[in-house]
Amino acid sequence: MDFHERTTGFVERQRDALDRRRLVLVASPDASARADLLYRQQGEAMAALMASFNERDFNLLMTFLTDAGEVLARSQRALWRASLPEQADADQTLHRPLA
Repeated sequence: MDFHERTTGFVERQRDALDRRRLVLVASPDASARADLLYRQQGEAMAALMASFNERDFNLLMTFLTDAGEVLARSQRALWRASLPEQADADQTLHRPLA
C-alpha cells in the first residue's frame, strides 16, 4: 500500500481482470461520495461568494482575472521559448508576442 492509498482512501489497487500480473488503481467504493461532499461544499461556498458581488464589481473582477491569466500565459510562453531557442520560430506563428 502506498502513501495515497493510506492517506486519502480515494484509490485501491486491484488485479487487472485480463492480466492478473498487472495492478490497476480504481476509485474506492466511497470515494465518489466523499469527493461529492467535499466539492459540493466548496461549490456552495464559491456561489455564496460570487453572489456577494454586484454586477459591476463582478465584471471588473472577471476582467482582471481574465487579463491576469493572459499576462501569465504570455509570460510562460516567452520563458518556454527562451529556454528552447529552436522552438521560437515555430511558436511565433501560434502566439502573440509578450506585451
